[in-house]
Amino acid sequence: MVKIKVRVSHRTDIYKTSGERSQGWEFISKKENGKWPSKYRSDEAEWSITIEENLNCIKDLTDELEKDFSDQVNEDNYQPIIWELEFDENAGKTDRPDKKGWSKERIFWGDKNIKIKKLSKDNSRERERERERERESKIEELRREIADLEAITNRTAEQEAELTSKKQELAELEKQQSQEPKKTNWTPWLIGGGVVLILVVIVAYLLGKNKGDKR
Repeated sequence: MVKIKVRVSHRTDIYKTSGERSQGWEFISKKENGKWPSKYRSDEAEWSITIEENLNCIKDLTDELEKDFSDQVNEDNYQPIIWELEFDENAGKTDRPDKKGWSKERIFWGDKNIKIKKLSKDNSRERERERERERESKIEELRREIADLEAITNRTAEQEAELTSKKQELAELEKQQSQEPKKTNWTPWLIGGGVVLILVVIVAYLLGKNKGDKR
């Protein structure tokens, strides 16, 4: 079984081998590099999963899927709901020679062993983590590019301008990174508090026992 995180891509027609046509929802996964595809670029996804809307696993989600798709189309800053799909990798496979590199397309109709559940409705934390990862990746990339440019002995005016620009961009990203609120690690405090509580209980028990013995 395969279990992947996906987003709604769009509603689409499904053409069955019998010639029938039905409606389905297409879901897309992240790209191979771990980032979500650009808007309206479902071909960038590593996985494309289309599920007939009448299947038991999805038919009760139609209203929610329609709202999710409508919101992400109409709001530039909207972060789509993240769903989890679980299915048999060998089921519903469709060869698409017209889409090079997209070898993980699946179309499900009829009775299939497929499960779908919503992982997050408000994924602001997921969005923030994704921004942090993208920023860290960009910082590393800029540092490498700056090092390569600085290694050039006789730089041209164009290379000097590029170097200055990249240094400015790097400085801005590092400034943003330094301004991120530091997350407090509460684990030591919780452990310490637990130890203190245990000691208090033990002392109270011993004091009570001593008073009982004196009587």
